[in-house]
Amino acid sequence: MVKSRPVSMTNDEWMDRFLPYLQIGRGLSPKTLTSYGRDLALYSEHLKRIDFIAARPADISDFLTSLYDRGLKARSAARALAAVR
Repeated sequence: MVKSRPVSMTNDEWMDRFLPYLQIGRGLSPKTLTSYGRDLALYSEHLKRIDFIAARPADISDFLTSLYDRGLKARSAARALAAVR
């Protein structure tokens, strides 16, 4: 039996796979995909060198706090959380 190794991808590679899935698998609109892409890019920037799959709940909470500190409205912050989730 061949043992599989964990998949190691960068945050950008995860986004490159996830966004087309949302378009094809979930049927999201181009505008929503653009917004999700922007939100995930902000999240990746916020995490710095932490991989998405290694992020902790505190990292997500800190990200949401940073969005509110930037003046994002609650609806936009909720969309960003949906993208991260």
